[in-house]
Amino acid sequence: MNSFSIAYNNFKHNIKTYALNLMAMIFSVAVYYNFIALNDNPQIVQINEIMNIVRSASTSTAVLLLVFLVFFIWYSNSFFLKQKKKEIGIYAFMGIDNYKIGLIYALEGFLQGLLSIVIGSFIGILFSKLFIMLLCKVAFLDVKINFFVSVHALIETIITFLIIFFIISVLGYFNIVRSKLIDLFNASRRQEGLPKLSKFKAAASIIIILIAYGMCISLPKLAVIGSVPIITIMIIFATYWLFGSFFSMIMRYILDKKQILYNGTNIVSISNIVFRIKGNYKTLATIAILIASAITALGTAASIKYNTKIELDLPYSFTYILDGNTGDEIEPKVNKYITSANHNILLKEKVNFIFVNKFKIDKNLSEDEFMVVKASDFKKITKDLKVKDAEGILQKSELKSGEVIYVQRPKTLVQASKIKNIEISNLKYNVKMDLKTPLFGGIINDPCLVVNDKDYEIIKSNFKESKFYGIIVNDQKNTLDLSAKLRTIRVLDNNLYSYAQKYRSGYEAYGVIFFMGCFLALVFVVATGSIIHFKILSEAYMDKEKYKILLKIGMTERELKSTISKQTAVYFILPLLVGVIHSSFGIVILSRLMDCNLLLPTAVSVATFIVIYGMFYIFTLGKFRKVI
Repeated sequence: MNSFSIAYNNFKHNIKTYALNLMAMIFSVAVYYNFIALNDNPQIVQINEIMNIVRSASTSTAVLLLVFLVFFIWYSNSFFLKQKKKEIGIYAFMGIDNYKIGLIYALEGFLQGLLSIVIGSFIGILFSKLFIMLLCKVAFLDVKINFFVSVHALIETIITFLIIFFIISVLGYFNIVRSKLIDLFNASRRQEGLPKLSKFKAAASIIIILIAYGMCISLPKLAVIGSVPIITIMIIFATYWLFGSFFSMIMRYILDKKQILYNGTNIVSISNIVFRIKGNYKTLATIAILIASAITALGTAASIKYNTKIELDLPYSFTYILDGNTGDEIEPKVNKYITSANHNILLKEKVNFIFVNKFKIDKNLSEDEFMVVKASDFKKITKDLKVKDAEGILQKSELKSGEVIYVQRPKTLVQASKIKNIEISNLKYNVKMDLKTPLFGGIINDPCLVVNDKDYEIIKSNFKESKFYGIIVNDQKNTLDLSAKLRTIRVLDNNLYSYAQKYRSGYEAYGVIFFMGCFLALVFVVATGSIIHFKILSEAYMDKEKYKILLKIGMTERELKSTISKQTAVYFILPLLVGVIHSSFGIVILSRLMDCNLLLPTAVSVATFIVIYGMFYIFTLGKFRKVI
């Protein structure tokens, strides 16, 4: 038989062993195709408003996905190669040339990749319409989706994964060619480089992680942004020490407690756990970091969608700004259109304000633009809109001459620095309070200064005054048709800021990002779950004879199942627990920057991971028991 025939027969014989790995790679190929195909879908391309977001989000996600998949495919292939090295050693012992053996197993690995590409591409095409329909549902896109096959995406997917599988197969080939006979026989029993237990590393890992967590919580917002890379490096570095020394020392401590050790089958299960944690600390630490990254990605995507601070940007159903008395002249017509559309006016605000474009901030000349409004009007709007902590804001808004309140831009995420004083027309004003609160909404993305009523009259003499109109109606999410009708009024054509339109376009953009983040996190969790699955099965094959001996000397099957369950659970629980804690502090940073509560999206993200890992645990436990 030639090399290809042997490789093909081996591949057919081991197809069940490859099952989970194949499913993970097939899923990854299908997802990758759909991300690339998004850029070519004619229905999505027609939506000009979000096409740039779709293009950049899908491309970025595809690149991140590809980087992760290269690692995952390399790891899974290394696992299977390690499991077969004893078999390869037997071939070598029989006199078969290492180059031929390497070619056989390189071809077998490539066949596995080829099957993943073929089935993954087919499934990707088959479910492409469903994929885009889900995207449209999440992003509130009102588009009729037709079945579409992107030839460009298909070719790119096939070529990309062919290159990946080819390179990894070649690396596997050289791995076998360079292996010595004795190494081949002992490969399946070789552990990761065992770390020396160090009390210093154990203590340092906890201290470094606590310092990193403390930085997340205590550093000022601006400092946190610059410290994110340092915090990330600290946590990654300390996580390896955590698994390499701290957890091993904890388990060693438990081993010394005889009342725990000699309780049931603990002597077997705890001893195994101690050895496995110590022997596989790099894998467990890597998985914990990947889980933290995935949960943070999912939590971030969810937070972007569900915590967009719409009440700050869109406190009104409709807003517009006009000069002079134009707004008052068209008011009857606006009221008529609203009433005829079966909406009731719940609130109407009319406020005079000034645009200021010549001023100094902390003695530095600024080229930005400010809106200036009276303190009395600010108080009225704050009461009418029933903003959060209205009483506290109103108590602090009593302004003396020369004092101002600085209201941040509606779409400000993080303010770079606090402003202390402002100079307008050679008059100096001290900033009494800096806050983020609804005022005029997002119709103008400029900061606003609230000044004493007398100071307002002084400033007004040097600048032009305009008038703001804000209207709140009932059922404002369903006012798209009314928005279109109001735009028929000539002066409002390009001057109307509509809640329904901005709400919809905002959710379209956030929905796309959320959708991409969810799929990326899903691939992460499936792949990391698969890595744990491979690792546990690898050890199941290693310990098969040991468990048979335990059964022969009196251990019952029930006790054996209990031992296996504990050992398997630790592999899933430890990385998941560490990953969840790490990601929680990542979300804390995001929560502080966005100034909103992200508990709900974080809880949903964590619960999703727990459910999926629970399914992996049950599946892996069943496989472990079958091996034993």
